Amino acid sequence: MSKCDISIKFDRPDRTYRGGETVSGEVHVQVNKDITSDGIHLTSFWKTHGYGNTDGGGDHSETLADKSQLTAGQTMTFPFSFVADRQPMTYHGHHINVDHYVKVAVDVPWALTRRRGGVHPGSGQAAPGVTGRDEIRFAQRRKFPRGA
Repeated sequence: MSKCDISIKFDRPDRTYRGGETVSGEVHVQVNKDITSDGIHLTSFWKTHGYGNTDGGGDHSETLADKSQLTAGQTMTFPFSFVADRQPMTYHGHHINVDHYVKVAVDVPWALTRRRGGVHPGSGQAAPGVTGRDEIRFAQRRKFPRGA
């Protein structure tokens, strides 16, 4: 069992936004074990994947909660909203894809890095986690397609 469960719910069920529109919703954090958190952070970004070199960028980042002690059983809800980038648009081609994401991370100092991978639309399946050093980042990432 993870120390936190994170879910991201968009105000639009299809999670489709045009550039310049406001992306909004709520982040829900369920604490499963007592932890000290260095903060809860939301980031929106885009990235390419497919054949060849990858690229990415981010436009919006915000702190949902500052450093605090999180208690098992605690449930928190944080509203969010930001303006979607106008470029690049979401694209799914034969050789390359451009996707937009919202990621939420709970930062816990002095532990191993654990990330919950992206949830792909329609599948509900999470990508495998990544392990590293320095901190724990319990993260939930959701794709949101963007039209022209």
